[in-house]
Amino acid sequence: MIGTATIEDTRRLREIDKLCFPDNAWTIADFKKEIKDDNKIVWCAWHPSLALFGYIAFDKRSGYIDSLAIHPNNQKSGWANDLLIVFERYLDAYEIPTARLHVAVDNVPALMLYLKRGYKIKGYSKKYYESGADALYMEKEI
Repeated sequence: MIGTATIEDTRRLREIDKLCFPDNAWTIADFKKEIKDDNKIVWCAWHPSLALFGYIAFDKRSGYIDSLAIHPNNQKSGWANDLLIVFERYLDAYEIPTARLHVAVDNVPALMLYLKRGYKIKGYSKKYYESGADALYMEKEI
């Protein structure tokens, strides 16, 4: 199930983010700011038991993915792909022509997913993340 995140979800979102991005995890305040921002959307993925296990956060005007994470226990289950499908359908419905994102150069599983979904590498950003990690800039025409 995919639905919109609320302020009550921020602790769980933070837990997932810390597991997925230990050197660059968002704070609870970061998640609250993203959820409250009228120009942003945070969608969550839940188990039937209602346990939140993943999310995608993006700017609804520019089509830029701020973050996407799936709990390590649920990775390789297709949920990141499903969140991207819903995100891309949103962009298409609102006539936003391009999906955009940065991905850490060492995040090979995410990079492979984006390439499989048709995203193209458009640039390289040195020390993009707080940890000092480099990132690839990617785009997909919708």
